[in-house]
Amino acid sequence: MAFRLLVFACAALLALDAPRTTAGRRLVVIVHRHNPVEKLTLPELRKYFRAERKHWPDGEPVVLVMREAYASERTLFLTKVYQMDDTRYRRFWLEKIFRGEADRPLTAMSAESMRQLVSREKGAVGFLWEDEADASVKVILIDGTDPLTVVGPESARGSP
Repeated sequence: MAFRLLVFACAALLALDAPRTTAGRRLVVIVHRHNPVEKLTLPELRKYFRAERKHWPDGEPVVLVMREAYASERTLFLTKVYQMDDTRYRRFWLEKIFRGEADRPLTAMSAESMRQLVSREKGAVGFLWEDEADASVKVILIDGTDPLTVVGPESARGSP
């Protein structure tokens, strides 16, 4: 009986840690709770994430937070915001860093890590799945809607 309980508990923990499907999930852009920005256009968001705009309107330095390579939300974000694949993205940042134009974005290894980094750094901006956002961060509107208009992997291929 104890063995069955142990097996059940282990299976439950593994299920909690299993990656969820991306179909039907929407990305949201998150900032520190006290960031005064409530909304951005997609071109404005792109300027922040490409380090073309380095300060928020209140003068706070922008701190970029990206997910680790191969995270599904990163792949979609690169397609939608950067309009690049991972190889071009890495080259883009190597060139920026080499020219002294920007510091490398911070890397979050999970949604929890993303929330923690953004909630700790006043100028931080990142992204995660809509259902992973909580009160520790603020979701900002992009082009007048709450999440980015990225829904599942089919959007990365240009489908509606």
